[in-house]
Amino acid sequence: MSGNFGGSRDVDAAVCPEEAVLFRAAAPWPPTGPAPPGIDGERLLRLAARHGMVPLLFRYLEETGYAGCPEGLRERLRSSMADRTPWAFALVEELAVCLREFRAARIPAVPFKGPTLALGAYGSFGLRQSVDLDFLLPKSRVRAAAALLLARGYVPERDLRPAEEAAQFRSFCDRKFVHPGRSLAIELHWDVTPRYFCFSLDHGAVRRRLRPLRLAGEETRVLCPEDMFLVLAVHGAKHCFERLAWVADLARVIASPGDLSWTGLFARARDRGAGRMVRLALGLARDWLGAPLPAEVAAAVDRDPAITDLARDLRAGLFAGPPGLLRQTLLHLRMRERPRDRVVYALRLALTPTMREWSTLRLPGPLFFLHFVRRPVRLLLSLARGAAGP
Repeated sequence: MSGNFGGSRDVDAAVCPEEAVLFRAAAPWPPTGPAPPGIDGERLLRLAARHGMVPLLFRYLEETGYAGCPEGLRERLRSSMADRTPWAFALVEELAVCLREFRAARIPAVPFKGPTLALGAYGSFGLRQSVDLDFLLPKSRVRAAAALLLARGYVPERDLRPAEEAAQFRSFCDRKFVHPGRSLAIELHWDVTPRYFCFSLDHGAVRRRLRPLRLAGEETRVLCPEDMFLVLAVHGAKHCFERLAWVADLARVIASPGDLSWTGLFARARDRGAGRMVRLALGLARDWLGAPLPAEVAAAVDRDPAITDLARDLRAGLFAGPPGLLRQTLLHLRMRERPRDRVVYALRLALTPTMREWSTLRLPGPLFFLHFVRRPVRLLLSLARGAAGP
């Protein structure tokens, strides 16, 4: 692969100035030069917001003195950060409250991503743009946790009927709750991807490997570095790495001082059928942002013949917006190295109705099965539209 946008600080001729700035801001290293000339401030701010990069962009431009930036960008970015700072503190405070309430109710909820990742990988709550709180907990305790959230004023993002709720627990991985008065959102996860994606955690092993962390004045336990990297790699792959911040997260986990075991990471990824997704994540962090990899790890990435083409295609679509259904499906298939996972993924994707499909056609319980008949037809039509182009 090629690029090294973060590691070498060289700006590829094909990269526009705004994109080059974001690559430099995402790299987990002090900047060595100013932003390139010709920046469109409006586009830069828009891309930074969509890619979850506003805090990192702010840090980079503050450290480089906004050299080469258009007039007014400093004031607009500082204003944006001033608006985000109270939100970041509110999110951390809510996390602490939830941890206390879950612990009192004996609900073994593990916080991950969000402020937990910000503190562990970035060393600061303010450097990572978080939008909600995520907790991993046993499926059997989700309803108890949901009851606590309801008592705190949260409401489900979707009001599900019994048949829909049963299907959600069976085929998906989380329930989302929002607080209308405070614009807060919390996701309760019993896994990290839907069933169709053919990846699930070994929950018992994950819990045995949890590490202690003091977070917002609360003692809690969080994912060990290998499990966190695996979760981030799979999450990024599921969403086709459409946000640069997700690659920045991976680069910072690699660069963070700690005892990340490469042998353990590769073994767990292989056991869960996510080896290629982890190698892809490592390759993106290295070649886009300059994350240093040990020689044997880099060699493992380079030995996978699919990584170069996948990275090139992901880079081509990075700033083009979310991928369409056809492109996303093809990328997902290419990210799997086990043929059986590709087959199961395709079958489950074709036969699993989405929550959006439930909400657009609310069927009574006895007729809920019709969604499973309707799903393949709708999927084929969507894929056909994607193949036909705009």
